[in-house]
Amino acid sequence: MNISINYFNTEYRKTPFNLAIIRIILSSYLIWRVIFFDWEFYSEWPAHRLELHSYLFNDLLLSLLPYQQWVVILLLMLFAIGYRIKWTGGFAALLLLYMMSVRASIYMSAQTESFFTLVYILFIFSFFSDNNDDILSIDGFLQTKNYSNKKIEQMLDNKKRKNYRMEGAKWSLIVVGFSYFSAASAKIMGSPIDRWLSATSIQRDTIRFEIWAGTDQILTFLAMNYSSIAWLSEISNFLLQISFLIVILLGLRISLHVVGLSLIHIGIGLILGYWAISLIFALMLFLSWDAVYQLIAQTEENEITTVYNGENNLLLRILYIIKHLDINNSVNFCNGEKFDAGDYTELSVVRNGQTYTGYWATLELLRQFRIFYPIIQLLSLPVVASFGDYLYQFYIFGSN
Repeated sequence: MNISINYFNTEYRKTPFNLAIIRIILSSYLIWRVIFFDWEFYSEWPAHRLELHSYLFNDLLLSLLPYQQWVVILLLMLFAIGYRIKWTGGFAALLLLYMMSVRASIYMSAQTESFFTLVYILFIFSFFSDNNDDILSIDGFLQTKNYSNKKIEQMLDNKKRKNYRMEGAKWSLIVVGFSYFSAASAKIMGSPIDRWLSATSIQRDTIRFEIWAGTDQILTFLAMNYSSIAWLSEISNFLLQISFLIVILLGLRISLHVVGLSLIHIGIGLILGYWAISLIFALMLFLSWDAVYQLIAQTEENEITTVYNGENNLLLRILYIIKHLDINNSVNFCNGEKFDAGDYTELSVVRNGQTYTGYWATLELLRQFRIFYPIIQLLSLPVVASFGDYLYQFYIFGSN
């Protein structure tokens, strides 16, 4: 199993799982950073570094920065759950580009540059989003309203899986590769290369950060007293950065680069501060999450049978989405009218001869995928279960 996926070479996957994970990781990181930046401070800053940036400092737009922060957070939350992905993700990216441009005009840093990379990914991923591929989303669910019950039943009965295109992930990977390539190229063109490929580079940055922050970081002692360690870190970083884009475009495996760059970011973070780990979140987007999930989820050996009412359109649409979580074909979906098991409700789950119905059948179905275990424990609490059962009765039975 490859640790990471070169989407430029492997554009199709047998599950849309990775698209959902990318949305969740990307939006979670951006929300975290947007919350902790002091936008009111930036809106009140009296001057910018260059006259070129003067167009950013419109009094009205600056006064709205603290409010834009919460608009962006709302848009990113909607993007995470997959609601109107092209619009919520795209609009959030445009707002973030303006907000981060204001910050960069006041204080440009590696942290700001890394943040821009994540914003570019947000825009690219949203632009190439397709509801037919990103099915594990609100958009994916909403499009099923155009499906007939018969069509959904055929999809539930079909054990053969289609391939899902990862175009957003593909071009997002190119963005990350180009970002690293640009950083490495700047070291060559910006100053003599021996300045960057030496221990003095990272030692200089370490001293500068200590003066600015007034604190000692975990690995500062090693970087300052063992030049060989600092030099090895710097040369490894340069080689991995300059070659990452090339490896991507050649369609080769990228696991070595993803692991290597992540370790270097962690090391730099322990020396210069947590802000240096920003791009680790970009690299995380391209891990083989679906392969890990396949190992966690139940297999065909632990198959369960889900019996449903074929006349209930809402229930069928929900099961259609859940079907895409069944990566190991461990759930046998069956129309109650065709299931020779006597009486059945709107939804029943049969596991090892025991039948679960209604709300508890829903929990048992989710239990099959294991990643929902913490949520299931919460939903099984008496108070929560009572409310959940009420919602189930209202929506599932009410929709029929």
